[in-house]
Amino acid sequence: PTSTRAALVATASGGASAAVRALAARAVRGYGPVVRAAVAAGAVLVAVAAGFGAASSDPPPPVKTAAKEEPTPAPAANADPLPPGAIARLGPTRLRHGTVVCDLAFSPDGRRLASVAWKHDVCLWDTATGRMTGAVRPDWRRAFGASFERVAFADGGRTVVTFGAGNGAGGDSGELVRADATTGRPTARFPVRWGRPLRYPARFSPDGARLAVGDPDERRVQVVDTTTGRAAWDRAFDPGDAPCGLAFTADGKAVAVASRSGAVRLFDAATGAPGRVVREDRSAFTALAFSPDGRMLLGGREGAAQLTAWDVGTGATQWVDSHRADSALTFTPDGRLVLRAANHSGSDWSPVSALPVAVRDAPAVALDGTASAPTECVAVSPDGATAAVGVRGAIGLYALRGPRAGLRIPASADPLYPVERLRFSPDGKTLYGWAGDWYRWDVATGAQTRVTHAGWCPDEPLSPDGRHTARFRRYPFLADRGDPDGGCRLEVVAAATAVVAHSYPGERYQAFAYEFTPDGTGLLALTSTDEDIAIRVWDVATGRERLVLRGAAFTQRVVALSADGRTLVTGRQPEPGEARTVRVWELATGKEVARLAPGGEPRGVAASGDGRRVAATSELLDPEKGLGPSRLTVWEAATGRVLARVTDEDRLECVALSPDGSLVAVEADEVVRVYTAAGGAERFAFRHARPVTGLAFSPDGRTLAAASYDTPVTLWDVTGGKR
Repeated sequence: PTSTRAALVATASGGASAAVRALAARAVRGYGPVVRAAVAAGAVLVAVAAGFGAASSDPPPPVKTAAKEEPTPAPAANADPLPPGAIARLGPTRLRHGTVVCDLAFSPDGRRLASVAWKHDVCLWDTATGRMTGAVRPDWRRAFGASFERVAFADGGRTVVTFGAGNGAGGDSGELVRADATTGRPTARFPVRWGRPLRYPARFSPDGARLAVGDPDERRVQVVDTTTGRAAWDRAFDPGDAPCGLAFTADGKAVAVASRSGAVRLFDAATGAPGRVVREDRSAFTALAFSPDGRMLLGGREGAAQLTAWDVGTGATQWVDSHRADSALTFTPDGRLVLRAANHSGSDWSPVSALPVAVRDAPAVALDGTASAPTECVAVSPDGATAAVGVRGAIGLYALRGPRAGLRIPASADPLYPVERLRFSPDGKTLYGWAGDWYRWDVATGAQTRVTHAGWCPDEPLSPDGRHTARFRRYPFLADRGDPDGGCRLEVVAAATAVVAHSYPGERYQAFAYEFTPDGTGLLALTSTDEDIAIRVWDVATGRERLVLRGAAFTQRVVALSADGRTLVTGRQPEPGEARTVRVWELATGKEVARLAPGGEPRGVAASGDGRRVAATSELLDPEKGLGPSRLTVWEAATGRVLARVTDEDRLECVALSPDGSLVAVEADEVVRVYTAAGGAERFAFRHARPVTGLAFSPDGRTLAAASYDTPVTLWDVTGGKR
């Protein structure tokens, strides 16, 4: 059961011998998304108790665990001068990129790391500190939408080569750029014919001397010399076929090309002379990797949880394993492990992990904090000791050897993902935020503590005191035994250990998008059955259903509760024919207080502390162009009277109302704008270097917390300096 596996892996990251850790990992082999690299010996008994507890209507007996929650001090990297209006930064700023990181490369000496983020710069990083040392900028003057998408070191580490969307001149839509690896200053630019969209195949050779480019639109593949920009060779595919995956051998002498027809062909990298076809069927492979000795080729299938290994010499299939790897495959230099990554959307996302190649039943090294999270790219340092993982907005660095294998090293980004769903504790001394896992910060000192260790659970809320999360689970083995609730359970679990504290019988419906009530005694969730969609509220202590709001719905971002727990605000993407509305509910009785018209699709909602004022951002519709500008609206909840309305060409999503309802804050891409809630006069404009992902006012209304891609959290003064 899920609760058993979660409790097993979430207890501790040290203290057990290597033999015990290996045994525990092998015991749950095949459940990669929840396997940790290190498991304490006592966790096995804890897990069994939690798992069997979930099988009955009674909560399992309390279990004491020695969970470690040592706070991380605010690092020296945050000592840079604060921008005007900022009070403090919370969380380290190292290895944070602008958007989705789509490619990574270590320098030959392993001391530097180059990264590419979609529609952003190539960043150069010091791997010992995680600090950025330089950047290669797209030339925005030459083309709107210029972007780099692949990167490598060349000339023994003196040069960075990068490839992506370029000037578009003469029908060429790709551009190869050479730059100084120390300063990031471009030294040469070459046009390359390419279909351009992200995820069209393009790969550099390990030494950066060659670039292989596949163009599915023109059904061609070419290899380019990165020193001269000239094509060494170019080959066309048969009609109806097209390239979809590329990989060079470690010595750069051969390249494998996968096509939509299922064929994986080998070519001489210098001349284009064709070699063996190692496979030919109707399965498209989007991720390929050669073993360091060139004898094995791995392939990850698009949209399928299958990893295939072939013998390059004979073309025979060596083995097939049930691991998803549709975005990246990378061998360690010794050839013993292969790192794989997946960005396939859905409930079956796989974590990044290092799989053993030669010993098929040996335990994998799961990389902490990546469970079930979409990942674009992975890279391994030349000495094989460190793995780099590119995710949405940041880069994680992980140890691959020793007792801390699978855990992040000090230079890594932390948190690994952008922070969202911010909220202060009632006394304002603690700030909580979700970033793949839940984190908390001491507002006075900046000390950071990771609260949960699930890796990626966007639907699981954190209780107001930070001690528990909640979830719904369906256990098939209970359903098979005739369980009257179909094996469904409402579970309240300890945040730090994932040990089940309460397990109650559920109903035969799907439940998702949860929130605790502000006092922590209730849990509300969006539920779906064959008969209806509704919001249900349960009592946390007893598991009894308090309230059902039939016909009501919300998404995780578009839901808000007033601090006094009396008012619920919901919005959601409407069904065809439905009006786009924001709805206000009296939570104690389920009475609908107001139905408000935001003028477009709701993107975010907020409530004042007493629920008397409600705010929403919405995306307006243009009858001819589709989506248009965004709008911020503030209402008086009781009457529906509009207090303020602001229209902005930038996309508006995150919104927050101050506790007294006097101010409303909204993110407009990289700017946080603060308006008076009555009248809509702008009071402040706080600028970030990257897009903003979350907002929250402190309980006294004097501080605004803003999360963004560039800094986990920035605290801004909304008093105008009068504190």
